[in-house]
Amino acid sequence: MGTIEKRLELSAFSNITQPRSLCLGWAIQKGEVMKTLCITLIAAAMLVACANPVTAQTYNARLMMHSQKPITADSSLNLSVRVVLPNYTAMPSKTLINFGPRFVGRQWWSELLVGRLIISQQGKWHLESRTSLDQFGPWHFFVDLVYFSDHAKYSYLDANYAIGKLGLIGMESENNYLAGQDDLSAGPHLIVPFHDGKLVLQSIYQFHNHGGNQIWFRTVLNF
Repeated sequence: MGTIEKRLELSAFSNITQPRSLCLGWAIQKGEVMKTLCITLIAAAMLVACANPVTAQTYNARLMMHSQKPITADSSLNLSVRVVLPNYTAMPSKTLINFGPRFVGRQWWSELLVGRLIISQQGKWHLESRTSLDQFGPWHFFVDLVYFSDHAKYSYLDANYAIGKLGLIGMESENNYLAGQDDLSAGPHLIVPFHDGKLVLQSIYQFHNHGGNQIWFRTVLNF
């Protein structure tokens, strides 16, 4: 997923005679309430989906830890380091670690990373390309492509619409291309940032081409 910048604008309160500090406090409080409401609604929607007796569903959780540091103070070239637990509920021994350059432009960035996917002390190398685009008003797009040393491939694409300053709603497609059987999926998701994007929570419902649908909860920590 891309970097989310949180901005708080007071122009909507320009015709209110209350002190500026009270308006700011009210805006922050309202924003946090709306975020809590969004999380509650998506959780309720997933509970309704789980009540469907026809389709098998599994629950998964992913933890992603990202760090990006500029090479120099005014450089558009960053060093990116990522540690990912792809599914710590079903496969706690699986860890992905990679690093590489991030090129930062005006409302976009792109990374080219190299690293290793470790499963129960066995590993395989991979190359990863990640690109984020924020150049289209409230719309945000993200693409993640991975090629593994055993010729397996992975792709993730999403399109999101910003809900004011509160978060993003959108659609995603996450796919694993394996020898003999491809696991393809698509579905809606909700992305809610906290603490200037240092913590990001994602809730996803994925429709899969086989094996039953899946519910995902992803946590992103940006350092």
